[in-house]
Amino acid sequence: MVLAKLAKDAGVAGIVCSSQDLKMLKSHLELADLKFIVPGIRSVGVDLDDQNRVSTPKMAIQDGADYLVIGRQITKSDNPLAEFLKIQKEIE
Repeated sequence: MVLAKLAKDAGVAGIVCSSQDLKMLKSHLELADLKFIVPGIRSVGVDLDDQNRVSTPKMAIQDGADYLVIGRQITKSDNPLAEFLKIQKEIE
């Protein structure tokens, strides 16, 4: 929370945070106008690679994410479009 507040005071428009920290940060009214960018987004059953702090796309949005960073699930796939459509369907 302290770093997020310092970032806001410095004039940033948004912060990158893990899905595990998202709900806590969103609960602070003084951070309400920040955008929250959440990396480590994976569909259920997708390999976590080297990331420990992951979330599903739907859960991250429900928790208040403004932007999702979804990389390897799409870029490592043999069919990136199918992965993108899978994620889109999960979010709907």
